[in-house]
Amino acid sequence: MSGSDHPGRWDFKPYRLTVARILNEHKPRSVLDIACGEGWIKKCMTSSVHVHGLDNYTDAPTDYDLFSKFDMDYGVPDYCGVFDAAVCCEAITYLQNFEVFFSSVHRHLTPGGLFVISVPNPIYAASRVDQLIQGFPRANNYFVNPVADSHMPWLPLNFYQIRFLLGINGFSDIVVHDVDEPKPKHIWERLVGSIAKAYIRSRLRKSKSPDEKRMWTQALSDQLIYGRRLVITATKAS
Repeated sequence: MSGSDHPGRWDFKPYRLTVARILNEHKPRSVLDIACGEGWIKKCMTSSVHVHGLDNYTDAPTDYDLFSKFDMDYGVPDYCGVFDAAVCCEAITYLQNFEVFFSSVHRHLTPGGLFVISVPNPIYAASRVDQLIQGFPRANNYFVNPVADSHMPWLPLNFYQIRFLLGINGFSDIVVHDVDEPKPKHIWERLVGSIAKAYIRSRLRKSKSPDEKRMWTQALSDQLIYGRRLVITATKAS
């Protein structure tokens, strides 16, 4: 299902409501919408904002101030300038050059700027069972493709990997936000979740630094254990 299936609506996906709440609380004057698709950021904002959209597969959203074609693997184009916030929804899994992309986003944010990411959660409880049985995450079903597909998930990054990539590229204050979705979707997931939580609690007790303690505390959240979507924010140091 895509945005084009819902003419005039931007809020049909729960993760978008979370992203909208974050942006409206932050009140950025300018937003870089990376892999913007049909473009919904302007529609969700309650205050005036300048939005520059980037995408390689769609045309310019009608209400965006600027739009550019770009390839994510080459990072944000240098000519884009700097922004108070950058948003990248449901596109990180298509990346191959992670360091190039994350470092370019960091360069294009003002000091204290906010980076908002939404991704599928590849390690929620039911997905862990899939990985145990089939040996790979649920989203990875392209192993026999002879050519690359434009929307092929190369590597579904989990919370720990995204957190690491954000950290080594200069971001801090990494937060996982709640998404309004069933947690869990199936009752039997609680058994898997309880095993995961027991392991995480053991790692939390052994934490050797405040940052490690924050990471394992976030990992204990129902959003990470049971949620199908993750919305993560990080800040560029002032």
